[in-house]
Amino acid sequence: MPHFTAQGGRRRQSGVHSMNEHKRIFTIREAQALLPQVRNITNAAVTRAEKLAARIEEMAPNNERMQLETQYNALVRGWAEQIIELGCEVKGLWLVDFDSGDGLYYCWHYPEDSLDYFHDYDTGFSGRRPLGPLMVS
Repeated sequence: MPHFTAQGGRRRQSGVHSMNEHKRIFTIREAQALLPQVRNITNAAVTRAEKLAARIEEMAPNNERMQLETQYNALVRGWAEQIIELGCEVKGLWLVDFDSGDGLYYCWHYPEDSLDYFHDYDTGFSGRRPLGPLMVS
């Protein structure tokens, strides 16, 4: 998904990190149990964001486009706030990490169906590996 600036152009989406009172530590089972709620929140936000983005892409830069871009950015911020309130960390657009507390994040990215990956604190998304034997059903 694009991230729009008020001037009508695109800018690169940077990760949103939160070190707030909502952050929590998850076991794999807890992360898997929370994933359906994360997916539902994200699915709803993505649906709305895609509609807004399609309208924005069709428009020439003007005041109406700027208003839609503001709505798009507010929608993404609102999604991030909802995910953070669950205790998760937002690391990018539609990218959610669940902190294991021992140097690993369980990592989910829209539109994945399940929580199948992890990475250590330092490698981030590019260092994702399959959960494999860590997986708990």
